[in-house]
Amino acid sequence: TPEDGIYGWLFTREAIYPYLEDIPDPEVNWIPCTDPKRFAPAPVQERLSCMARNNSIYVVANIGDKKSCNSSDPSCPRDGRYQFNTDVVFDSEGKLVARYHKYNLFRGETQFNFPKEPETVTFETPFGKFGIFTCFDILFREPAVVLVSELQVDTVLFPTAWMNVLPFLTAVEFHSAWAMGMGVNLLSANTHNTGLAMTGSGIFTPDGPVAYHYDPETEEGHLLIAELRSRPRLSPTYP
Repeated sequence: TPEDGIYGWLFTREAIYPYLEDIPDPEVNWIPCTDPKRFAPAPVQERLSCMARNNSIYVVANIGDKKSCNSSDPSCPRDGRYQFNTDVVFDSEGKLVARYHKYNLFRGETQFNFPKEPETVTFETPFGKFGIFTCFDILFREPAVVLVSELQVDTVLFPTAWMNVLPFLTAVEFHSAWAMGMGVNLLSANTHNTGLAMTGSGIFTPDGPVAYHYDPETEEGHLLIAELRSRPRLSPTYP
């Protein structure tokens, strides 16, 4: 899903809290679809897991994580919890295989906290090594550049709520250039909100865009499908 695509827009810290779920570390080896009561109630994670499992696909979504804390943690917020803008990935069996907390929050994201340290999240699949980060993260070395230059991912998953800003920060232009410059595939899922100039999702490769959708006139979304080289670094034309 795009960033904010499930829980929506313009929340205060208190107002978004009912939409958050406690998302465990993927090391717990959990399939919410088959074991929904193992942790605290998590209907969103359960549904995403079942979508992946029932269709034998990987599912990537942007949701919200909550983590309780107390006075023993000097950084604990006054309301006793951390709230994170979070990406999750479920594999084709419905297992949670990745969890990423957005580090570089955009202005106005006061409903969320950023993690104490930037996270570099990767996972292996039969079709390459993947990394994931969110929206504003792409403009910073950590985690974006580190995932590519040090962890050698093949494909980056990129939920975003990208506001097009001329001359250099329009979604299709910038995301395509980033994929070409970094030499990886970039799968960009952008929120479609024309009132906020948020348009432009795409499937981008080191050779340029394979598919993209840019429609500033209507509120209609669009499904993008393309075939990619799963390991572009192994291509004889790789820079």
